[in-house]
Amino acid sequence: MNPLLLFVVVVILPSGQPQVDAGVVAQCPDTAKTIQLYEQAVLRGDILDWRARCYNPGLLRPNNT
Repeated sequence: MNPLLLFVVVVILPSGQPQVDAGVVAQCPDTAKTIQLYEQAVLRGDILDWRARCYNPGLLRPNNT
């Protein structure tokens, strides 16, 4: 069984306001497609900037041993 992952995207709207979206995914989105999608949004002026990352929540838990 594959562990679930947390996918987080932060975009900066044209107003300068940050917008954060996150969700649990079974597999991280394809990097090239993600870059293409958000870079096109920057070129269109829909957003000013963006960052996306996939996290393995199991690696973020403190180790109590």
